[in-house]
Amino acid sequence: EQFALINGYPLEQITAPTLVLHGDRDRDVSIKDAELVASKVPHATFVIDKGGTHLFFFLHRKRILPLILAFLDRLPSEAMG
Repeated sequence: EQFALINGYPLEQITAPTLVLHGDRDRDVSIKDAELVASKVPHATFVIDKGGTHLFFFLHRKRILPLILAFLDRLPSEAMG
């Protein structure tokens, strides 16, 4: 139900730094959902994991974790609370 409503969310109002990750072989969640979020959230960083399934975060962690850490390192210190 929530995926059907995603077009109605005010994604363009998100002001927090946003990292959108998605595997290009995910058969559980459409990459179009990630593309939509990345296109609507201002200044979102979008990363597609080549060959990544729904579990890419775990299966490709050696490749993904450095991307996440680099994203977090670029945040201003006040964004980290």
